[in-house]
Amino acid sequence: GIDPDVYTQIQRASLYFSSRLTADASAEGARAVLEAHLLVAGAGELEAEPAKVRLLARVDNPLLIQVDPGVRSEALIEVLETIDRLRSPGRVIVSLQPTGADASQLAELVDGVASVRPGTTWVANPAVELASPGSGGAAGSVDGALARSRTESLSELVGAAGSHLAGFDLEVHTERLGDAPVVLAALGHDR
Repeated sequence: GIDPDVYTQIQRASLYFSSRLTADASAEGARAVLEAHLLVAGAGELEAEPAKVRLLARVDNPLLIQVDPGVRSEALIEVLETIDRLRSPGRVIVSLQPTGADASQLAELVDGVASVRPGTTWVANPAVELASPGSGGAAGSVDGALARSRTESLSELVGAAGSHLAGFDLEVHTERLGDAPVVLAALGHDR
């Protein structure tokens, strides 16, 4: 389930961020808060575009970094250290997105990051099927057993690295809203 401590940290961070809404108008490089929203970025995209990493380091919003197989732990650590060198709780959340039900392809990445940044907040993305039908996500019904299997695999993987999953990262396209309860029920949650 969702780790209440991490949830509380993120809520506190959001309140803190929302109380400091400022524009980045200073030539001296004042920090900016883009309203009080959780920002989302793909790790592969950040690895390829250092300018985005520098921009996110200057924004105080909490950030969710989505990681799929193929991202190297060294590259992710570099991104994390640039964006959150103070390692503030709730500042950066890493979302693990395995291919299929097998999370083992993410083991090296999780172990590498956890050895350098043991306080990393991890969440599971068990249901890529809820993406837009035109974006490569599977059309049709959601496989609740696959979502549960993915989450269990990710939980074991993160547990072996000395941490635990703090919750879930579910992206739901507007055309797939009706499928979200199926995934949540498969994961043992009613909403």
